[in-house]
Amino acid sequence: MLVIGRLIRQTEINTIRRGDSMKLLGIDVSSYQGKPDWKKVSKTVEVAILRVHQKTGIDTSFEHNYKGARNGVLVGVYKYSYAKTVAEAEKEADAVLAVLNNRHLDFPVFYDLEWDKQAALGKAAIASIAKAFLNKITKAGYKAGIYCNTNWYKNILDTKTLNYD
Repeated sequence: MLVIGRLIRQTEINTIRRGDSMKLLGIDVSSYQGKPDWKKVSKTVEVAILRVHQKTGIDTSFEHNYKGARNGVLVGVYKYSYAKTVAEAEKEADAVLAVLNNRHLDFPVFYDLEWDKQAALGKAAIASIAKAFLNKITKAGYKAGIYCNTNWYKNILDTKTLNYD
């Protein structure tokens, strides 16, 4: 399982490969950014993590962004979580998998954990929620990871019970 901090527009993603540090310029994209011109974006950006699903359904820019980014940009996706139970996390995973429908991804399906109402649940509950989502995603054949901000990584996630590669 991979954990990376929240990507904000254009930032560097540090990836370790065969012991060497490799930097890729990446962005996260959702309907909040509209519909980018991917020909322009691909000239400077190497990785795009696309919001695949929002609270009420598929992200309204996902199809545009997936099709556009596939032309020269490495793609992963994220789901911002509103789950407060394991059952809700599993439903979120099912919704993501329905949208993906076996599409190719270069990067993982990230579970975006940073909702303040989840933080109040405690580390054990959040770990159970995360595991439920990530297990469903990996059983479907995708790589999975947690996408969060630095505060969540340092203070809220139970990094001892969640296994990281």
